[in-house]
Amino acid sequence: MRGLTVRTALAAIPLAAMACGSPEGGTAPSAVPRTYLLGTHDTGVRLFDLGQDGRLTAASLGDVILPVTQTPTGPFVDPERRLVYLFDAGGGFLNAYRIDSSTGALILWGRAEVPLDKARAVVDPSGRFLYAVSGLSALGFRIDTQAGLALLPLPMSPITAPEEDGYPRLGSFEFSPSGRFVWLNGKQRTGPWGYPRTSRELLLSFRVLDTGELEPTGSRHVGVWDGDRSNLVTTPGEQFAFLGRRESLGVDPGVTRYRVDPVSGTLTEEGNLRGTYCGFLHVTPSGRWLLAGPDQLQVFENQAEGLVHRHTVDLPVAEGPRPLVQHGAYVYVNTSWRTSEGYTLGTRLAVLRFDEGSGALAPIQELQVPGVRLASLAIASLTP
Repeated sequence: MRGLTVRTALAAIPLAAMACGSPEGGTAPSAVPRTYLLGTHDTGVRLFDLGQDGRLTAASLGDVILPVTQTPTGPFVDPERRLVYLFDAGGGFLNAYRIDSSTGALILWGRAEVPLDKARAVVDPSGRFLYAVSGLSALGFRIDTQAGLALLPLPMSPITAPEEDGYPRLGSFEFSPSGRFVWLNGKQRTGPWGYPRTSRELLLSFRVLDTGELEPTGSRHVGVWDGDRSNLVTTPGEQFAFLGRRESLGVDPGVTRYRVDPVSGTLTEEGNLRGTYCGFLHVTPSGRWLLAGPDQLQVFENQAEGLVHRHTVDLPVAEGPRPLVQHGAYVYVNTSWRTSEGYTLGTRLAVLRFDEGSGALAPIQELQVPGVRLASLAIASLTP
């Protein structure tokens, strides 16, 4: 298969089953779910049907044009209320949609404004709370769907970064799989204004209370910040967390493994695996394997003594970190589709079969998506 080479020796968002109808109450009928791959782009969402063999086909609806002003963040799914959320950072709105099981159409159900300018927002794994960050400010909201869509402010204490090492700036939230812990990344610049100045990345740890409030449990510096970092991912059992690094100002590229405190969620560094830059990370459902990229899809085995590199898959050239999601035994990677002169024509979606026993990846499909540059991917299973 052109563009994919396997050599032996890297926002996934797992989505629960949903059903159509009223966002509150109701029981899904016993039927075979229809599964979609959703990919956001500049003006909306592209939907693809997933076959039982893992292969992709364009859904009958194709593109869904949404009322957004820039590429939406998400998709996030509320498994209980059966809603799909997309956040429009340009307009500052959270949009809620249903998926029509017969047509695959996204139907706008509600819209609520996030009162924070130029915010980055994320919905927690339960679908009950939204957290937004902008500059030095971070706010939390309970998502209310009793009478339309509304965001109710949580009685949280102001979230701030420690200032002993310089001017802090907050980044984005990253949740553990259960939603019990969340980490907020940021940076601190040290030294006088002018050149050179050093920026160090930090992680603030929080325990998520039943009310949605965030209880601070600690902070730590995780290296030099240079504007291009990987996502923080956690094993399903929430024993380990991983963060990718790139080479900058003497920092070696690779992956750092952290031990997650089971009570507070604070992170303790356990070791570094040096190698190529890891721009995105994905942990398999078993917690045994870590996949990392972006220029190559590397497979690491998560052993008691640390990470061990097992396989590498060469992928077509990408522009920055690529999203990756997994559904069962299949992995879906977003890559760029370019001409020989380097012009981007659209997106190429690579489908690979994953072997849980060996960690090996076998390419089975490439699907070209002309004229669209997908930004993030998610899986949604829908029971008609």
